[in-house]
Amino acid sequence: MIEIKSFFSNRAKNWDKIHKHNDFTTAFKVSLIAKKNKGKRVLDVGCGSGIMIPFLLAQFQDVHALDISPEMTRIAAKKYPLCAVKTFDFEKKSFYPPAYFDSIVIYNAFPHFKKPELVLKNAFYLLKKMEFWQ
Repeated sequence: MIEIKSFFSNRAKNWDKIHKHNDFTTAFKVSLIAKKNKGKRVLDVGCGSGIMIPFLLAQFQDVHALDISPEMTRIAAKKYPLCAVKTFDFEKKSFYPPAYFDSIVIYNAFPHFKKPELVLKNAFYLLKKMEFWQ
């Protein structure tokens, strides 16, 4: 994980310049999928510099975001002070209580995880239980 952390931290300063906001259409669509849970609290895992955050803030009452890169989280927190942004490795046991979130979004970050099964396990642990066949 150290190499991934370093990779993103080294690129954080220029991330928004490299990734011009052409991903906004897709990010907006992903946020609409998350909103279908009609929840109040959402977690953005692998938030980077915060491409999903403005869409999530527009739809949820309580938005949290995590990234492994301290530099990415610093940038995201500066851009979006209404979001609770933290530096955290999501492949480790979460500091949030179980069933804390209505929705969890992992946008463009999943391929970077070394242990995706732990990411899914942590996500299921943090998600409120819901009836899928409503």
